[in-house]
Amino acid sequence: MNAIGITLTLLSAMIVLFASRRWAILGVFLSVGYITQYQVVNVGGFHFFAHRIILLAGLIRIVTRGELKKLKLNKLDWAMFAFVVFSAIVPIIRLGVWQEQVGNAYNELLSYLVFRCLITSWEDVQALLPKLAVIIVPLAICMIYESLTGTNMFNTMMGGQEEIWMRDERYRCVGAFRGPHTAGV
Repeated sequence: MNAIGITLTLLSAMIVLFASRRWAILGVFLSVGYITQYQVVNVGGFHFFAHRIILLAGLIRIVTRGELKKLKLNKLDWAMFAFVVFSAIVPIIRLGVWQEQVGNAYNELLSYLVFRCLITSWEDVQALLPKLAVIIVPLAICMIYESLTGTNMFNTMMGGQEEIWMRDERYRCVGAFRGPHTAGV
């Protein structure tokens, strides 16, 4: 992890830990949209990408502030938990690959719990959308620049793959993501 990645990760974690509930969720979105997945800390064979560190900060927040206790589990929650467990266990049994599956389960479970505890009503969604619109503007500008020049600003700032993606002689944007498909989503 380089200095820019560390700084953005710490900033996002501070927002998640200490901001009000309605602002805390922006720390998660900032980490996903602006920190490349090449910013990683390896601990015991597990890769803690910046967004995984932010999700851990989110878990610490919802546990220490009692926000997890307020969560009333419903059938959809249980279905999500079952999906996470089975989507991790089946490949482990079939392929014997467990580190990636544990990492995926970590991402899915913590993302679900953090978002479920921080966004609790339709009013929270309505308050979040204008903030998301504001934080997405710099990302859009960087991706427009990438689509015109083929230069990914995120690779320049934080390192990552230098491959230029093209289709029909047009640049495909990657941004802070690992490929153009994720960036497009």
